Amino acid sequence: MSLSTATGTLSAKQTWTPHPSLPKELVSVVIKVVEEMPELHCEEPMDGEQYAWPNMALDRLQDYAFTKGFAVVTLSGSEKKGRIRYGCVHHGKPRDTRKLDAENSEAQTPDQHTSQRMSMGNIYQFASRYR
Repeated sequence: MSLSTATGTLSAKQTWTPHPSLPKELVSVVIKVVEEMPELHCEEPMDGEQYAWPNMALDRLQDYAFTKGFAVVTLSGSEKKGRIRYGCVHHGKPRDTRKLDAENSEAQTPDQHTSQRMSMGNIYQFASRYR
């Protein structure tokens, strides 16, 4: 997404600002990280983007997510299948990979998880086909 002005068009990278609730001691670090990103990585992902390797697609999505205040995880797929689905870390139900009982679980209750997911706002899914 670009913003038009009287002097030209500003890119998403040029219009990006750190989140207001970011601790002051981290602002300069986050600004530096965003400044070092490729311009495309600050733009919203588009249908049809293709990458030679899955890690390239994930890097692109993680950079975009970083500028918007969320993170991306692998939802399904594999390199062997040639297709991988990525999504917002807050999307869906949490996986119980450790099979802990309720009293030993450090996980959040479903209500806490849902409220965090709802406040996130950005849910994005992306599939990558490579090779």
